Amino acid sequence: CQWVPELEKSDDGEQPLGVTTFTDDGEVYVDIVATLVVADAIEILAHELAHVAVGDAEGHGKAWEEAFDNIHAEFDRIGDEMFSKAYEPIPVVSGKAYVRENEKQ
Repeated sequence: CQWVPELEKSDDGEQPLGVTTFTDDGEVYVDIVATLVVADAIEILAHELAHVAVGDAEGHGKAWEEAFDNIHAEFDRIGDEMFSKAYEPIPVVSGKAYVRENEKQ
Protein backbone atom coordinates (compact mmCIF):
# COMPACT_ATOMS: atom_id res chain seq x y z
CA CYS A 1 0.00 0.00 0.00
CA GLN A 2 1.34 3.41 -0.86
CA TRP A 3 0.28 7.04 -0.95
CA VAL A 4 0.56 8.64 -4.39
CA PRO A 5 0.23 12.30 -5.46
CA GLU A 6 -2.51 11.44 -7.95
CA LEU A 7 -3.89 8.55 -9.94
CA GLU A 8 -4.56 8.35 -13.66
CA LYS A 9 -8.16 8.90 -14.70
CA SER A 10 -10.12 5.74 -15.35
CA ASP A 11 -11.45 4.81 -18.81
CA ASP A 12 -14.74 6.56 -18.03
CA GLY A 13 -12.92 9.81 -17.20
CA GLU A 14 -13.43 9.58 -13.44
CA GLN A 15 -10.61 10.58 -11.08
CA PRO A 16 -10.11 7.63 -8.69
CA LEU A 17 -9.11 8.13 -5.06
CA GLY A 18 -7.75 4.62 -4.68
CA VAL A 19 -6.82 1.70 -6.93
CA THR A 20 -6.01 -1.94 -6.25
CA THR A 21 -3.89 -3.72 -8.85
CA PHE A 22 -3.54 -7.51 -9.02
CA THR A 23 -0.49 -8.46 -11.08
CA ASP A 24 -0.01 -11.65 -13.10
CA ASP A 25 2.73 -12.80 -10.71
CA GLY A 26 0.40 -12.64 -7.69
CA GLU A 27 1.50 -9.30 -6.26
CA VAL A 28 -1.17 -6.87 -5.09
CA TYR A 29 -0.66 -3.10 -5.01
CA VAL A 30 -2.92 -0.56 -3.32
CA ASP A 31 -2.49 3.10 -4.26
CA ILE A 32 -4.28 5.84 -2.29
CA VAL A 33 -4.27 9.52 -3.25
CA ALA A 34 -2.11 11.34 -0.71
CA THR A 35 -4.12 14.57 -0.66
CA LEU A 36 -7.16 13.05 1.06
CA VAL A 37 -8.17 14.16 4.53
CA VAL A 38 -7.69 11.39 7.10
CA ALA A 39 -11.38 10.48 7.39
CA ASP A 40 -11.67 10.04 3.62
CA ALA A 41 -8.36 8.19 3.38
CA ILE A 42 -9.57 5.64 5.95
CA GLU A 43 -12.71 4.94 3.94
CA ILE A 44 -10.79 4.65 0.66
CA LEU A 45 -8.20 2.37 2.28
CA ALA A 46 -10.99 0.16 3.67
CA HIS A 47 -12.53 0.08 0.17
CA GLU A 48 -9.28 -1.01 -1.46
CA LEU A 49 -8.40 -3.53 1.27
CA ALA A 50 -11.82 -5.13 0.73
CA HIS A 51 -10.75 -5.71 -2.89
CA VAL A 52 -7.56 -7.35 -1.61
CA ALA A 53 -9.57 -9.53 0.80
CA VAL A 54 -12.01 -10.89 -1.80
CA GLY A 55 -9.77 -10.96 -4.87
CA ASP A 56 -9.77 -9.38 -8.29
CA ALA A 57 -12.82 -11.07 -9.80
CA GLU A 58 -15.35 -10.11 -7.10
CA GLY A 59 -15.82 -6.43 -7.99
CA HIS A 60 -18.29 -4.76 -5.60
CA GLY A 61 -20.51 -7.78 -4.97
CA LYS A 62 -21.86 -9.19 -1.73
CA ALA A 63 -18.52 -10.62 -0.54
CA TRP A 64 -16.83 -7.27 -1.19
CA GLU A 65 -19.56 -5.37 0.68
CA GLU A 66 -19.19 -7.66 3.70
CA ALA A 67 -15.39 -7.33 3.67
CA PHE A 68 -15.64 -3.54 3.36
CA ASP A 69 -18.13 -3.30 6.24
CA ASN A 70 -15.93 -5.46 8.48
CA ILE A 71 -12.71 -3.59 7.66
CA HIS A 72 -14.34 -0.18 8.07
CA ALA A 73 -15.91 -1.24 11.38
CA GLU A 74 -12.50 -2.36 12.64
CA PHE A 75 -10.94 0.97 11.63
CA ASP A 76 -13.73 2.73 13.53
CA ARG A 77 -13.20 0.53 16.60
CA ILE A 78 -9.47 1.21 16.62
CA GLY A 79 -10.02 4.95 16.16
CA ASP A 80 -12.54 5.06 18.99
CA GLU A 81 -10.14 3.17 21.24
CA MET A 82 -7.18 5.39 20.36
CA PHE A 83 -8.85 8.78 20.41
CA SER A 84 -11.82 8.58 22.79
CA LYS A 85 -9.74 9.88 25.70
CA ALA A 86 -8.20 12.63 23.59
CA TYR A 87 -11.44 14.61 23.73
CA GLU A 88 -12.07 14.42 27.46
CA PRO A 89 -12.00 17.93 28.90
CA ILE A 90 -9.03 18.82 31.07
CA PRO A 91 -10.14 20.30 34.39
CA VAL A 92 -8.56 23.72 34.88
CA VAL A 93 -8.47 25.07 38.42
CA SER A 94 -6.07 27.93 37.76
CA GLY A 95 -3.20 28.82 35.51
CA LYS A 96 -0.82 28.48 38.44
CA ALA A 97 -1.67 24.80 38.85
CA TYR A 98 0.22 24.02 35.63
CA VAL A 99 3.46 25.85 36.39
CA ARG A 100 6.33 23.47 37.01
CA GLU A 101 7.91 23.54 40.45
CA ASN A 102 11.24 24.95 39.20
CA GLU A 103 9.42 27.81 37.42
CA LYS A 104 7.50 29.05 40.47
CA GLN A 105 10.41 31.15 41.77
